[in-house]
This record gives sequence, structure tokens and C-alpha cells, in this order.
Amino acid sequence: MNFQMQASADLAIEWHGKSSNAAVAPWAGRSALHASEVFTAAANAMREQVLPSCRLQYYMMEGPSAVNTVPDYVKLGMATEVQPTPGSAHLAGASSHGPSQ
Repeated sequence: MNFQMQASADLAIEWHGKSSNAAVAPWAGRSALHASEVFTAAANAMREQVLPSCRLQYYMMEGPSAVNTVPDYVKLGMATEVQPTPGSAHLAGASSHGPSQ
């Protein structure tokens, strides 16, 4: 059998923190933005570990609306796509228990 398929997934990821005034008491807050930055740094590092046929994009859907604050909410959108590559056809029959017999 000869067929092509593409795998894709769209995700919405949210972080919740605790807001505070960054000029008065930044230590009183928990930054949702910093948490999302850790995630995006890890996603960027992961790009070094995947084949060029794998696409990973993210974008901010909701985030801070003012400066000088510790934001309490951030929402990122993430889209992934994997294109078939030569030599990956054998994976089409694979299951979570390993290759099909």
C-alpha cells in the first residue's frame, strides 16, 4: 500500500500566576509570563532534537496588557506538524506495543 499522511496537533496552553506591581513588590507575584518563557525556551531547544520535517510553532493568544506588572495569566497557542519522510513508511503500522508483526 502506498499512502502519505501528515500528523498535526493544535494546543492551547495556559499558565496562571499571581499579579503584583513590579515596581512596588515584584516578589509578591508569581509571573505567568516567566513560566511561559521557560516553556518556549524548552520548545526552541527541542527543535534541535527533531527531524527537519517536524514543524513547531507557538504564539501568544492572551498575555500581559500593561507594563510594570507581574502578569497573572498567559495563554499560548501551539501548532505542530509532521510531514512523512523517506524511510518513515514503516512507522504507519507501528502501535504503542511496537511494530506490528
